[in-house]
Order: sequence, then C-alpha cells, then structure tokens
Amino acid sequence: MGRHANCEEYNGSTWSAGGTMSDSRGDGSCSGCGTLLAAGVHGADGGRGSSTEEYDGTAWTSGGSLTTARQDSCSHGTMTSALCAGGTNDAGLVDETEGYDGTAWSAEGTLLTARRHATGAGARTAAMQSGGEAGTRKMSEEYDGTAWAATSDMVLGSFNGHGGGVQGAAFAAGSETDATTMHEYRATIYEIHFPKTLSIKKEDYMDKENL
Repeated sequence: MGRHANCEEYNGSTWSAGGTMSDSRGDGSCSGCGTLLAAGVHGADGGRGSSTEEYDGTAWTSGGSLTTARQDSCSHGTMTSALCAGGTNDAGLVDETEGYDGTAWSAEGTLLTARRHATGAGARTAAMQSGGEAGTRKMSEEYDGTAWAATSDMVLGSFNGHGGGVQGAAFAAGSETDATTMHEYRATIYEIHFPKTLSIKKEDYMDKENL
C-alpha cells in the first residue's frame, strides 16, 4: 500500500488535488474538517512516528509531536482541539490517549482496552471508539474528556473500518470484515443495516459545534 504525501479535497460533488504534505504517510490518523490535523506516521523504515501536520485549506505545516509514537490510531475532534487514542508501536498495542490544543499534545485518560484500527466519532471531550483487531472487534468505549468507559458492544464488529458522527449518534462502515454492512449507534445501542448502497444523511451525524 505504501506511503503517500498527496492530499485531495472534496467540495460535495468532486475531488481535486490539495496541498502536498511535508512527509509521506501511511496508517496515520486525521482530525477535523476543512482544516485538518494529521497525526502519526508509518515511517519509511517501517518504524512508527510522532510527527503531526496541520492543513489550512491550502498548505500543510508542522504541528506539535505526539508524546507516544504510533500508527493505526483513532482521532477525534478538530485541528485545535483533537484527540488521538490507541494504535500500535514497536512496544505493541497502545492504550495511551493524547489531547491536542493546536500547539502541543498532552496525556489524557487511557483506553480501557488497548487497540488499533478502531473506528471513531465525536469531539475531544465527547468521543467514542468502536471495534479494532481480533479481540476488540465488538468493543466500544466512550470518552467524557477525562476517562474512557465501556458502552454497548457492536453487533458484528468492525476492523479497519471508517466512522463518523457524534458520541450519541455515530456510524461505522466499510470494515475489512464486512465491507457492505453499516453499524449505527444511537444513544447507547448499536444496530446494524445491510443496505445495497450506503446512504447517510450528514445532518444526522454532524457535530455542529465543530464546523
């Protein structure tokens, strides 16, 4: 799959080339919308990295470095108020969570279960993670800005999928274990849908406070 530095922007109907990142990346994570924060990196030598970059809609610039180098992590929030949790590094699975204030990363509450390739939703102070590799594929946790707590398990589980929304109204889809099934989370319960084509109303999952 390799590492890439290219960036593309979506205007609601078509994709176009955006600013090129300073470092080629793979298996990192990204937060925000419009203005972006990319954290973590799978280094050219196969190692894990801690560098981050910020995007202003035109160009990428270096941001503060993660305290714990990692890849395959899950991110939440915006460029100036982000959360990066879980992942993996040379020591194994990571349970550390770090918060970003637009300048520097600092330690926050650790995940109950270390994991990688989870799907994420929500903001820095109201986030959730679901799924992950074998052993965590159905597990979900919610974050209140201080600590993570267990919540309802997924029905089928998810691994290396994609998610979005807010803590109380989230979705997860496109998992490697089942590419066509969508999990929908409302309040504290997961449901599953088997659509022929995924159709999601953005207003159902948009965090209006973070536009």
